[in-house]
Amino acid sequence: MLVRVSVPGMLGVPDGMWKNAGKALDKGFELGLNFQADQSGDFQYDIGATFTKIDNKLVSLAGGQKVIDLNGINVRSTLAPLRQEVGLPLYSFYLVRTAGIFQTQAEIDNYKDKNGTVIQPLAKPGDMKFIDNNGDGKITNDDRVVVGNAFPKFTYGFSFNGRYKNFDLNLFFQGVQGNKLFNALKFTALNAGNGQNYNMLKDILNAWTPQNTGSNIPASTAATRMATSAPTATGM
Repeated sequence: MLVRVSVPGMLGVPDGMWKNAGKALDKGFELGLNFQADQSGDFQYDIGATFTKIDNKLVSLAGGQKVIDLNGINVRSTLAPLRQEVGLPLYSFYLVRTAGIFQTQAEIDNYKDKNGTVIQPLAKPGDMKFIDNNGDGKITNDDRVVVGNAFPKFTYGFSFNGRYKNFDLNLFFQGVQGNKLFNALKFTALNAGNGQNYNMLKDILNAWTPQNTGSNIPASTAATRMATSAPTATGM
């Protein structure tokens, strides 16, 4: 597996060099079933079904490394939601978990660590509540945790091919189950303060306001506070 490895600065390659220095493993099974009906009549058909399950993980990296820094692989130029760690699936999502929206100032004031320190002092009602995973009383990139990956638990497919005299019909369906995706579109399209002049999603009309409490979409004025009090990659 090609990975970028560091080299001495005297070589003049500041970003490192690509090298076959990692191993990943896919393990699983695939099942296929096909049935073909009698082909002697005017109407002929056959059907098929497939089921595949694959487990993926990073086995090893060169030099005994356990983690690859993927900050250079980002989404929307600012988010770096991925992690490569031995024992985990490739490109796992590495994010700060959220716990809904602060509805009142009292909720913000009461969100404290074990020492009584308010964890998000810059927050206002309508801002997202981030989970202080390491318990240090503040929200930083150190609170990021692995929350899943894009590999599905299984994939499946179904096909039908039918023929009647000079007519035929072919159908194919496929799907996946159990995978997770990082919706980076929400970072800009539900963030009125992003400064990039993106079109907004229609859902922003349901953003939190004092008159629209209970919404799971942050207040549209929260962008500046989030940028100064939240890490680079969060779940939304």
